[in-house]
Amino acid sequence: MKVINAAFLIGLCAADLPVHCLRSQVAGNWQFTLGKPSAERTTCGHQRPDAEMHQPDRSIVGDNPSKLQVSLTAPSVATAEGQRGTWTMIYDEGFSVEVAGYNFVAFS
Repeated sequence: MKVINAAFLIGLCAADLPVHCLRSQVAGNWQFTLGKPSAERTTCGHQRPDAEMHQPDRSIVGDNPSKLQVSLTAPSVATAEGQRGTWTMIYDEGFSVEVAGYNFVAFS
C-alpha cells in the first residue's frame, strides 16, 4: 500500500532543475555583450515571474553592442581592458564581477 501511495504522490510533484556551477567551471575567458548605457534602469527582458519558454531575445542589447573581454582566474582575479578587478561565486548558482568600472551579476 505504501508503494502505491508514493507513486500517486510523485504524479502531484512539480520541481525545477537545480543549478550547480563549480568555481572551476566559471573561471576562464568570457565575452560580455554590452548594450548602450542609459540613464534609466531597464529590464533584462525576462518575464516576471520567469517564463522558461519565453526567454529574452539577444536583440535586447540594441544595435552595435560593444564587447568586453573578461578573464576570470584563481583565486578571484578578474581582468579586462588591462585593469584588474575581482570576481566571486554566489553560492553555486551564479557569479559577480567587478572590473574596469563595471559591475556584473549573473544568477540563475
